[in-house]
Amino acid sequence: MKLLFYIACIAIVACTSSQIFKVAMNVYLSKRIPKFYEFFEDGNFPSSHSSFTSAMTATIWLYVYNMRGTENIDVYIWIAVAITVHTAVVIRDALGVRFTVQRLSDIMLKMLEYGSLNDEKNIDRLAQTLKKKSGHKPHEVLGGICWGVIVALIGNIIYTGNYMYLYIMVPLMVLFIIFASVYLKKKKNSKKVK
Repeated sequence: MKLLFYIACIAIVACTSSQIFKVAMNVYLSKRIPKFYEFFEDGNFPSSHSSFTSAMTATIWLYVYNMRGTENIDVYIWIAVAITVHTAVVIRDALGVRFTVQRLSDIMLKMLEYGSLNDEKNIDRLAQTLKKKSGHKPHEVLGGICWGVIVALIGNIIYTGNYMYLYIMVPLMVLFIIFASVYLKKKKNSKKVK
C-alpha cells in the first residue's frame, strides 16, 4: 500500500506541477492574472498527460531497478511493462488524435475568420469552443515526458535517499529547459505575427 501511495503521489505531483508551469508560462507571455479554469485546460507546454504517465512509469521502473535480485520481481516487471504500454498509448494519443483535433480546430477557426461559414446563429459559440487548445505538438509532449521523469527521479531520491540518479536528472533538466525555450520562442513569434 505504501508503494501504491508513493507512485500515486509522484504522478499527481508531476501532473499538477506541469499544469502550474503551463499556466505560469501563459501568464508570463500574456502579462495578465491567471483565471482559475486555466489550471484544468488541455494543450500547451508541457503535456500534463505525458508527464503524469511518464512519472508513473519511471517511478515503477526505478522501483523495479532498486528491487533487482529479490523475490517476486517478475510480477513488478510485468506491472512496469503494462504501465509502459499505457504510457505509450497516452503519448500516441497526445501526438496523434489530439493533435489532429487541434489542427482541425485551427482550420475551422480560419474558416470562421474569413467568413467561409454562413450560419451566423452559432458562429460565436463555435468559435469559443474551437479556441480551446486540446492537442500537443511534439516538443510539448517531449517536455511533458522530461518533466515526468524529472519528478520521478526527484521522488526516488527523496524516497530512497540514493543520489545516483542525479547524472540522469541534470541532462533531462537541460532538455526540458531547451523545450521550454522553444515553446516560448514559438509563442512570442506567433504573438508578433498576429
